[in-house]
Amino acid sequence: MPKSTRRKSNSNAGMQPTSQKLERIDSHLQKMLDYFPAKGELSPGEIQDWHRDLGDFSLEAIDFAFESHRRNAIFFPLPAQIIDLCISYDPPDPVVNTSRCDAICKARHGKGYHWNDMYWLFEKMKQAYAKGDVPDVDALMKELDSKRVGGAPEWRRVA
Repeated sequence: MPKSTRRKSNSNAGMQPTSQKLERIDSHLQKMLDYFPAKGELSPGEIQDWHRDLGDFSLEAIDFAFESHRRNAIFFPLPAQIIDLCISYDPPDPVVNTSRCDAICKARHGKGYHWNDMYWLFEKMKQAYAKGDVPDVDALMKELDSKRVGGAPEWRRVA
């Protein structure tokens, strides 16, 4: 007799919504059709799209979304509206590390010009333009570097 093996699951399939969840979505959709009769009927394809779009949310989030829409809207909901309401009920966990800097970028932090340096440069250039002159950017940068504690940033220093 051949050795039995476990069936491989399809990694792209994801979790299927429970029948309770599908029935709840169908119930809410029917309620929406009752409240907003101008929509007419939903095709089986539309209902499958609703099931697929809302399948990842909790029953509480789905209930909240449809109830909120029923109370506040004047038209039959679009899936995006209900999805947004589901997300607002149960927002995803925030990303712990929101920094987009890698180690090289972080090593450069604090070693360049600061916003107040650029503001000073902007004001000097604005004054020159107000007089009708074209500012000498190199001269202004040298003046800025002379005023900074520690002088010019590493990358601007002449070897």
